[in-house]
Amino acid sequence: MKKLYTFCFLFCFFLSFSQNAEYLGISDLSLAQIGEHQIKANLKVTGSTAGEYLTNKIETSGSQITLSLCYKVTDFGAMTYYDHDFNIGIPTVPSNYNLKVNVYQTEVVCDYKKLEDSVNLNFSMPFSGTISLKTFENDFNNKSVSLFPNPVKDILNFKTDVKFDEVNVYDASGRLVLTSLFKPEINVSNLKNGNYFLELKSKDKIITKKFVVKK
Repeated sequence: MKKLYTFCFLFCFFLSFSQNAEYLGISDLSLAQIGEHQIKANLKVTGSTAGEYLTNKIETSGSQITLSLCYKVTDFGAMTYYDHDFNIGIPTVPSNYNLKVNVYQTEVVCDYKKLEDSVNLNFSMPFSGTISLKTFENDFNNKSVSLFPNPVKDILNFKTDVKFDEVNVYDASGRLVLTSLFKPEINVSNLKNGNYFLELKSKDKIITKKFVVKK
């Protein structure tokens, strides 16, 4: 009987851990120009559990291009690695553009509500070769900004050598919940527990960092 209790405890612990450990993260984004008005975006996403890619949508507004992807995840399974190519039409050239990629997680039907990760990549058309998060001078691989504490209760501090103009905070559904002029800290005490995204903006770059509010 004692062995049975131990097994049940370990099983429940593992189940709880698995459900809390589900995570999707963007590991790389690269762009290649394939036509006068078209680019190919290669996106690599890592999942902490088993899952599958469901669908995507592409929205363009002026120089802002948003690629949103939805993945179905499960509670169990090994790490999953996704590698997808997307052909994206560009309305006019030459110009400066910002490509924002949002990754959403769903359990049943894709509703684009649970935002898991987000990256931005600035580029100008036309260009030759490949532009990626790893090689672009304005890369967004989290090296240029550090957040602390994370998780946070009230004051979120950030350290960076890059000059920014604006600070925005988005919730997991992508809704803007806080905004201010740039300063090295922001008060998040009025936010509910959960995952959020800090967006630091300047005229030529955008950096997005994920943080957690836990009180």
